[in-house]
Amino acid sequence: MHASFLQTKLSIESKNKGNSSASQNFIHSKIPVILICAATATGKTDFLLSSFNKTEHEIISADSLQVYKELSIGTAKPTHEERSCLPHHLIDIIEPKEEFGSGDFVRLADQAVLDIWNRGKKPIIAGGTGFFIKNFLYGLPPTPAVDEAIRSDLQKRLKNEGAEALYKELFLLDAERAKKLHPNDSYRVLRALEVYYTSGKKLSTFALAPQLRNRYAFLVLYLTRERDSIYERINERVDRMFEKGLWEELVALTTERKNPLVDSDPSMSAIGYKEFFLHSNNSGKSIADFNAEDCLAVKSQIQRNTRQYAKRQIVFFKALSPAISLPIDDNLAIKTIINDFYASFT
Repeated sequence: MHASFLQTKLSIESKNKGNSSASQNFIHSKIPVILICAATATGKTDFLLSSFNKTEHEIISADSLQVYKELSIGTAKPTHEERSCLPHHLIDIIEPKEEFGSGDFVRLADQAVLDIWNRGKKPIIAGGTGFFIKNFLYGLPPTPAVDEAIRSDLQKRLKNEGAEALYKELFLLDAERAKKLHPNDSYRVLRALEVYYTSGKKLSTFALAPQLRNRYAFLVLYLTRERDSIYERINERVDRMFEKGLWEELVALTTERKNPLVDSDPSMSAIGYKEFFLHSNNSGKSIADFNAEDCLAVKSQIQRNTRQYAKRQIVFFKALSPAISLPIDDNLAIKTIINDFYASFT
C-alpha cells in the first residue's frame, strides 16, 4: 500500500488507542473536516458522487470560478442533477463582474461548515484552487486593510495598461510573490500591488501562521492520476465544452447580457474565457464573428493553458504538507482512511 496511507492509518489507530480522556474531549470539540484536492480533470466530481451521499455529507466547492453565476460550461460545474444527488455549496453565488478571493472563500466556507455540522451532516471541502485550500487550513496572513483609492487606481491601470504590464511591475517590487502567480491572475497581482502601495511592504513578507487552525480537525487528501492521463482528460474535456456550446456561452455573455462582460472583469480572466478575448484582440474579430477556424485556435490554446495550470496544481498540492497523496482509483485505501478519521470522533 501507499506509504502515506500506512503512516496515516497507524497514526489514527495510535490516537484511538492511546489518547487520554482530556485529549479525546479536545478532539471531539473540533469539527471534523475532510478536504479533497486534485488537479483539474482528475475526476473529483465523479469521485465525490461515488464516495459520499446526501443523507450524510454536503460538499463545499473550493473553486475560484464555480462561484460565478452564468458561467457554466467553461467552469465545468457539477450539473444541477449531480448537485441534487449531493448538495454543493459556494457554486453560483456571485455576479461575474465581482471579485472573489481567498478571504471571501474562508469566511463563507467557515459559515457553510458550521451550518452543515449543526444540521447533523459532515462537511467535505473539495476543489482545485490551491490558495483556497491552503488558506482554509492555515487561515489568512495579516495584511493591510483595503485602500479604496489605491485599488481603484490599480483597476484603472489594469484596464488601460493590461495585465502583463502590472505583472512585470509586481515582479520588480515583489519577485517572490510574482513567481507564484500566473501573469493573467489579475486579481492576485492587483492585491499584491495594493498591499505594497498601501504598506510599503511586500505581500510575501506577510506569512501564514505555521500551524493549522484549531477550530477544526482536518483530513486532507490529495487525489492523483498519471500526468499523461490528466492531460488527455483535459483535452477531451475542452473538446466537450465546445460541443456543449462554450463559444455560444461567451457570445451571450459579451453581447446579449444587459451589462456585457469584458476582458477586465474578474471572471473573464480565467482559463476557458480569457483565450477568446486574446484571440479577438489578435485577429481583430469580435468574438461573435468567430468562425470554425477561430474556435479551433481558441480551443487549442485553452487546452494548452489548462495543461500548464494542472502542472502548477500538481506542484502546489505535492508541497501541501498535511495532504495524504493517493491515486484516485485506490478506493480501498481512500475509504479506509476516511472511515478511520471519522471513527476517531466516536
